[in-house]
Amino acid sequence: MRRDILPDYQKKQRLLYAEQRSERELIDHGEGFLKEDKLSDAIEFYQKAQYRAGLEAIKEKAKQMGDVMALMQAGKALSQPLSEEDWRLTGDRARELKKYSFALYAYEKGGNDDLLQEVREIIKAEGNDRDT
Repeated sequence: MRRDILPDYQKKQRLLYAEQRSERELIDHGEGFLKEDKLSDAIEFYQKAQYRAGLEAIKEKAKQMGDVMALMQAGKALSQPLSEEDWRLTGDRARELKKYSFALYAYEKGGNDDLLQEVREIIKAEGNDRDT
């Protein structure tokens, strides 16, 4: 695999499920997807390779991106519950990026009612209360 070309959907499915691949090959593909911020795809390859370090890296990247979905996927792949801090950090970043739906979800899952209410007020003030 050339590192600058990611496999399309069909090739990705063959790599993951139809063809035997070494752990190193799976990790290499995961790294390619991670470099392009395609976290869900990277998770699939890292999970198939049972590469915990890669899954942990994705969990951290998801928090930095305010990406609730990737955070949940990584937590599930690692078979570990997400902490209140994981949710708060993800919510904080989502809020900074104006990903208010993600922020709301993260604060709710983390049990942070004060921050949840603050985001609702921001949404209302911006006239965008369809996200609440």
